[in-house]
Amino acid sequence: MAAALAPFTIRLGRRLGFEAGRGDRHIHKQPTTTLGGLAIAGGFLGVVFLNLWLARLFQPLLIEKLPDIGRYLVNIPSISSQLAVILGGALAMCALGLPMTSGRSAPK
Repeated sequence: MAAALAPFTIRLGRRLGFEAGRGDRHIHKQPTTTLGGLAIAGGFLGVVFLNLWLARLFQPLLIEKLPDIGRYLVNIPSISSQLAVILGGALAMCALGLPMTSGRSAPK
């Protein structure tokens, strides 16, 4: 899922000017966007929410056919607030890692 989001974050980074240019600190030959973490965070959150949705959708079937797995699905509503706090913290860490200004310089 993160690989599917990567082209979108690359275009977004170029459009907004969040690029690391060539220089002493960078070894790339062309400017590279600095928003790659958004694709990774989006992929992670997408997989978590997709799995939660599928677990709820197939919960009756899983409880019936696979009782060892199905018994854990019953606890999903009780841990949803804890999961929200963990995912909120992950999003906050992702936001703190974003560049605060674009790489574009002010006009002279």
